[in-house]
Amino acid sequence: MPDFNEKRTRYQVEHLAGMRGSGRKYLTYSCEKMKTLGICRYECGVKTPLQEYRRRIKREDTSS
Repeated sequence: MPDFNEKRTRYQVEHLAGMRGSGRKYLTYSCEKMKTLGICRYECGVKTPLQEYRRRIKREDTSS
């Protein structure tokens, strides 16, 4: 992206993780909510994107 700003992006990610600002940790949307918003189109059978991420990591670890 031509207007990418690493400092601004780092702050935003750290804020969402609770490392800056109010200290509140934000959670990801549920898959149902993301489908409602038109962000997700897949039927993967999980409740949140983090579940799918963890499944994939676990599969990679067991296949190695």
